[in-house]
Amino acid sequence: MYDEHILFGFDSLSSNLASLGFQVIPQSIDAEISAVPKGQTEPLPTNGVGIRVVVPAQEFVTLNGPPIRISSEPIRIAVWYYASEPDLHVGLGAFTNIQGRSGPASFTIRGGVEVTAGIWQKTEIEIEALYTQVNPFLVVYNANVTTQGTLYFDNLSVDQGDAVDPGTAIIGLDWVANLWLPEEDHGEATIDGNHLVLEKSTGEGATRFVGSYTTSNYPNITTIETEIVKDYGESGIFTLWAGNGPSAFQAYIPLWILPNNEPFTMRLAGNTAQNSGSMYVVVQISGEDDERCTINSIEVHERISD
Repeated sequence: MYDEHILFGFDSLSSNLASLGFQVIPQSIDAEISAVPKGQTEPLPTNGVGIRVVVPAQEFVTLNGPPIRISSEPIRIAVWYYASEPDLHVGLGAFTNIQGRSGPASFTIRGGVEVTAGIWQKTEIEIEALYTQVNPFLVVYNANVTTQGTLYFDNLSVDQGDAVDPGTAIIGLDWVANLWLPEEDHGEATIDGNHLVLEKSTGEGATRFVGSYTTSNYPNITTIETEIVKDYGESGIFTLWAGNGPSAFQAYIPLWILPNNEPFTMRLAGNTAQNSGSMYVVVQISGEDDERCTINSIEVHERISD
């Protein structure tokens, strides 16, 4: 059982997004609680009432939710969505508050072959990174250059505590240093025995390791757990990212929150619906000053999605 379960069911046509604590950006967008298409699966992903968002061509729309106090981790955020057009991209995540200070967002993005028009689909993310408050948010982008699209949401949930069984371990990731980073703008990524070491100086944008693996196990939930030691650096950010292109999920943690020279375990999970090539896992530090982190261990698991 989860320690706490919050469900935004959007069940009443008489309520509105503002009264439920949601802010729509831009405000001119047609977004409201309304009748939505019924689902075909059991249990039903909707009771027929949810959020309807009409998205003009080439437009981003964000729905920011109310703050939720976090008393236990990990945090699992999930939502069901229904796209009228395949060109719609969907994002789900959380703005964070860490010990009274605002932190970067954690989020997942679904697009391309991961979004099938005319059916209800579920996306979710599970994170653990010393958060004390989160504001869930939903994002829609219409990639069509001429035609508007409609995206429906329902059953946005936030659960605290009780980490899900991560499933089968992925063995033998091959790590590549600074993949996809400009040669003139990255720091050093080295392997020291069983440890990955990320180090950068002032003036260098980032440094990273990228690991890859193949899987035929779709749809699945990928879980990554890594033990980090911050050697030094206060202004930078540690990023944990996974995905295969159309589907990606990531979490950030600012280095100032981590104690020096003490191990910290960070957890991230997200779901992937389609086989769109190799899965990638990225660990990275970025910032304006000198930063160095040692990754003592990183484990990747996958299990069949709910």
